[in-house]
Amino acid sequence: MKKKLMAVMSMALVLACTACAETNTAGSVPVDNEEQVSAEQIIAELPQETSDEAAKAESSEGDNDTDSLVAEQTPSGYELVGEALSEEELTEISEKISSAEYNGFLTTAYETAEDIDWTRVLYCGADIGAINEASDEEVAAYLETAGTEEYGDILSIKRADLEAYVQKHTKTDYKSAKNPYKGTYVEAYDTYYVQRSEGYLYNYKCLEGAKDGPVYTVIVENTEYGSYDKRSEFCFEKEGDTLVVRSNRILWEEQAKSRFDVAFTQYVDSKCEIYCYENGYVLLVVDGNSKDHVFAEYDSKRMEVKDVASFDVNGDGYEDLVLIGSADNCDHVNIFKYDEKRVGLFPDEECDLEIDGKLGTSIDMDSVKALIET
Repeated sequence: MKKKLMAVMSMALVLACTACAETNTAGSVPVDNEEQVSAEQIIAELPQETSDEAAKAESSEGDNDTDSLVAEQTPSGYELVGEALSEEELTEISEKISSAEYNGFLTTAYETAEDIDWTRVLYCGADIGAINEASDEEVAAYLETAGTEEYGDILSIKRADLEAYVQKHTKTDYKSAKNPYKGTYVEAYDTYYVQRSEGYLYNYKCLEGAKDGPVYTVIVENTEYGSYDKRSEFCFEKEGDTLVVRSNRILWEEQAKSRFDVAFTQYVDSKCEIYCYENGYVLLVVDGNSKDHVFAEYDSKRMEVKDVASFDVNGDGYEDLVLIGSADNCDHVNIFKYDEKRVGLFPDEECDLEIDGKLGTSIDMDSVKALIET
């Protein structure tokens, strides 16, 4: 209520200052010169509970400063609960999460610490891994255990270091992880090994943030990677200089034109969403992370997606993705069949054209499904 009051009082001040002006400046509220409105009149019309808040605000200058800071630090419209973080605090957090120690926590989405995908978090080593420092004997043991040949850099992480890292940054036992690290474990060396291309650390900037009790929430932007996962909502607690991670939600909806809930047999017990963006770009998000993408097209032109469904088109036991979209002032069908071997969705243009030809201009999802099932 305090922030609402401040907004109204600010508006009242603008009105009082511009009531006699013949033309309002950009951002001000138009005022009838013949019927001027005073700040006292506006405040008098507020609900009683807001007036009570005004009295409390006037008795506490510190509260006013805090609310003003919150209002100034949330220009983007994010709903952040708590006391706004200062620019100094945001800069400090930005530097931390851009370091190797924390960088991986922003590359994946998770609702709780137990949901973290440790393969993605530890991809660059997180300051506990070593690149190409394993002995020849270790490498030979790893390659034999993994049943593979040497083809790239080898990242090695000691089991004890991994478990200590998880405990320090999440306050959870690594054994409770739902998505454990997928490195190859060699018992003789008590170490995980994985071959990978050179890792890359992203530069992150905290746009704004707030603290609610012990919980910090910051809106983070990847300043180097301009994709649809550019921003996320990162939550953590602080324990001295350590960030204890709680969750990270990628803001897929920021640039999306529409969103649909879908269900796929192949992703059982997972939350599946379809996000549609400009130029026919369609993204499948599973449990908050990007799983696959397709382009809604007809005759080489991008469609504006109007409806989305998932059902088994070819009877192989897996749900396929069906899109209905508009191009050239007509509705068309796009079908993307799930390929188990390639683990992804792939277009079936022949099927698209056949359905379009049979349904003509009367295309809706029920008619598409009925035609496929016959």
